[in-house]
Amino acid sequence: MDLSSRISYLRIGPDPLPGLQAPDSLIKMIEPRIASFYQDTEIYPIAPEAIDYLSGLATRYACWTLPRRLHLQERGVEGYALWLSLVWLIDALFDQDRSMTSEEDAADLLLTITRLEEVEGRSPLFTSLFKTVRRAYSKYLDLIAEYRELNPGAYDQILIWFVRYLATLTDSSETQRNLIEYAHWRLVSGAMMCVVWHLCLFTSTELSPGSSLLFELVSLIVSYHNDLLSFHRDRDQGTPNLLDSLDGNSWIRMKKGIELVDRLYSQVGQILVEAGDENVSEIALAILEGSYNWSLNEPRYSHGLKILTAVQMGDRELFEQLLEKKERVSGDLDLE
Repeated sequence: MDLSSRISYLRIGPDPLPGLQAPDSLIKMIEPRIASFYQDTEIYPIAPEAIDYLSGLATRYACWTLPRRLHLQERGVEGYALWLSLVWLIDALFDQDRSMTSEEDAADLLLTITRLEEVEGRSPLFTSLFKTVRRAYSKYLDLIAEYRELNPGAYDQILIWFVRYLATLTDSSETQRNLIEYAHWRLVSGAMMCVVWHLCLFTSTELSPGSSLLFELVSLIVSYHNDLLSFHRDRDQGTPNLLDSLDGNSWIRMKKGIELVDRLYSQVGQILVEAGDENVSEIALAILEGSYNWSLNEPRYSHGLKILTAVQMGDRELFEQLLEKKERVSGDLDLE
């Protein structure tokens, strides 16, 4: 399948991309390492099942989105998976109950990561989180040390975007944003530019200004796709979502969201065809195709996929039924 065909095929739908297989052997190698690391941390006894689940979720995403030629670089894969699991753990804790988190918590977390200092939280939960973050980030830096030495600029960009992401954890601004405002916010809150720069780190790729714009579009596609799959859950939890920035009822907004993501795919496809840069194409397709197939293979997105499919089939009655069904997702943190 040539580049144009691959991008054209990438539309929101219920079918995995042809020819792509889950990297099961790599997942089976890396996932136990991530799980084993967390089992020895301070936060593990608080939510062991959820943390085990997040370890697997992150490992699978790492393995799906890395170009296959990088699968033999075990330390890089493990470092990437550990970083992803850490982001999802942080995100889950701050999302669990926004009333028990504060800007001070986010600031202390930033201090823990950027300086790797011992920081005490305002609760046993956050003290455990900070200790776990410090240990995990230290191990992550050790695993990617060789790549940082070869491509320090890429790591600098990972850290810049990571710090920006952390600043969104306790964002107290109005959740109702127009589409442009939401795009700016989601580009940061999704942490997908960190994923882009990890792949640049591992492939020794430097991005031109034009490529940076391309990857911002790639990042938004993945984040918006996640929004569509998670709309029902975000609505119930009060989490900002793309559909909040669109007009109309839920049915109309979902259709508009699908159309928006399809337009972004078309833009990315055109840019890639015109650019002709093999490294850039490899990274963009690894992220788009990997994220797409990963989400279609993860049980946590199965209900959202049914909702999305109902919209595409034009079955509004089924859509409404699925939207009203309450869902508890595997791996949701239970900190009561």
